[in-house]
Amino acid sequence: APTSSYILVLVSQPVSEADKDNILDRLNRGLLSWDVELTGCDLNGLESVCAGISPKHLEDTDVLIQHSTESLGVEVLVNPTVSTLKQCVRNFLSTSTGHKHLIHAGYTFAGSGSWILQNGTFAFDDFLEIFQQADVQSQKRCNINIHCLEVGRWNSTSFSKDIFTSVANVAFNPP
Repeated sequence: APTSSYILVLVSQPVSEADKDNILDRLNRGLLSWDVELTGCDLNGLESVCAGISPKHLEDTDVLIQHSTESLGVEVLVNPTVSTLKQCVRNFLSTSTGHKHLIHAGYTFAGSGSWILQNGTFAFDDFLEIFQQADVQSQKRCNINIHCLEVGRWNSTSFSKDIFTSVANVAFNPP
């Protein structure tokens, strides 16, 4: 039986054509790893979400585009603020869905891997802090795929720690 799924995508505003290509490549890799058999859900409805992203959205700041069907919820954040991203990650992790798919297709700091946002950064420790909250820890066991650059503590070793594996089957940058 299909289980419900949730995709959260974070996209930065590209500052050059090369950056735009890189961001689109990372977004594509994240979406192509979607497992239709595991989730019981295809991504056919995503075209309408993508079609809803206009060049104006990419120039704006803190844009949230949402789409949902009976079996799939999708949120696309464009140029978010720290508070918006934290709230969306909290919603993403605390929602009772069988499969969660997080794609970061934006800028990061080279050393720490922190995600560069409109008004600050989002570090691995921010993600960990949200993950440790009671409403996340009390969720039924689920699958979580995380797609982002492997920099700093954003790596498979960090996500193999008990704090994650006791609650979810976490895959970091699955193929």
